[in-house]
Amino acid sequence: MKKMSNKVIFFGNERLATGARTTAPIFRALLDNNYSIQALIIAQNDFGKSRKYRAVEVDYLAETNNIPVFAPKNIGEEVEHIKSFGADIGVLVAYGKIIPQAVIDIFPLGIINIHPSLLPKHRGPTPIESILINSPYRGGVSIMKLTTKMDAGPIYAQKIVPLIGNETKRELTQELQLIGRDLLIENLPLIISGELTPTAQDDSLATYDHRLTKKDSIIDWNKSAQQIDREIRAYQDWPKAKAKLGNINVSIIEAKVEPSSTGLPGEINVIKDTETISVKTGEGSIHIKKLQPDGKNIMTSAEFIRGYGDKITKSSSD
Repeated sequence: MKKMSNKVIFFGNERLATGARTTAPIFRALLDNNYSIQALIIAQNDFGKSRKYRAVEVDYLAETNNIPVFAPKNIGEEVEHIKSFGADIGVLVAYGKIIPQAVIDIFPLGIINIHPSLLPKHRGPTPIESILINSPYRGGVSIMKLTTKMDAGPIYAQKIVPLIGNETKRELTQELQLIGRDLLIENLPLIISGELTPTAQDDSLATYDHRLTKKDSIIDWNKSAQQIDREIRAYQDWPKAKAKLGNINVSIIEAKVEPSSTGLPGEINVIKDTETISVKTGEGSIHIKKLQPDGKNIMTSAEFIRGYGDKITKSSSD
């Protein structure tokens, strides 16, 4: 039997959620634990137009460690190139495209994928956003063996992550990334040695998350305040939760849920004495704490009132 080496090819940008940035802790951990990363392969849209500009953080980290980086137009045409690195295993974190079987077959041990959900729940491109919106008290990470069917490969290890219910996308992404890093480093030696074998997923329990668009960002004030608050936290960074306050288009950055109040969904209440803004929803109200008018910097509600208060139609005194 061939003795497996510590040579690895890394696929992906480590950005586990839309709009997220990263310090590439998984890539760093592989280097720190003496895995020899032979190459970094990222999707073409992750490649800067010029090598002076790096679209993703892991690209810079690879270059500073003299690791080749390439972003193929068609990865299926790169089989011989990838074979030439002699790696026995691949590690994939947020590559963003389906890897064809011909590439998977290059690696005697396959490609190991870190997915930020408790598979088979939340297969697809937006697990973190979907967890925050639909399953706000339980998240997790799965280490799986990659197949060509989206997020359907057998599972090596999982970890449940209890949630408080007020996490933002940025916070949850960072937490799950670090948990995924530790889970990978713990289990990768066992995968390489053959001591750990994966368990098939139950496809009958699978759920699928859709890719976010800008249309998803428009707040529907007929929803409950609790649901809108989840969307505000899930859409942080991108596509952001969008609304119109008076005649001003804004992104709502931070808010909190208030008990039910009188009024119709979408009705704005500006309390100038306390410099607060709340909007009535289908159930309860949203108290806006931070927001960003289009083309402007993020500001507090108090700053917004001072600059745009006369453009909001309904107001009151404390």
